[in-house]
Amino acid sequence: MMAFQVQQLNVGGYDHNFSYLVVADNGDAALVDPTGDCEKIRRAVEAAGPLTPRYILLTHGHQDHSECLGEVCSFFPAGIASHPNHCLLYTSPSPRDKRQSRMPSS
Repeated sequence: MMAFQVQQLNVGGYDHNFSYLVVADNGDAALVDPTGDCEKIRRAVEAAGPLTPRYILLTHGHQDHSECLGEVCSFFPAGIASHPNHCLLYTSPSPRDKRQSRMPSS
């Protein structure tokens, strides 16, 4: 059985969210809900030492769980996994996301 470490990252964001860095003993790694302070995520990835990015996991389709996705992909090149019904939400924010992020209304 392979062991792994889970690091909770207090990244702030809209609802004071957390992201998670999961690293297995063999160096395979996943990021969960890349949001908030992207630099905190970057520093955690760098501090974890040599790792192999495998997945970026999005728990659901609200912008406050994927806000840093584009930037994270630049330093954590991995496949992105989410429920297929949530994919549309990543490109079409909910009214809640518009209100909290101060995005202009359409």
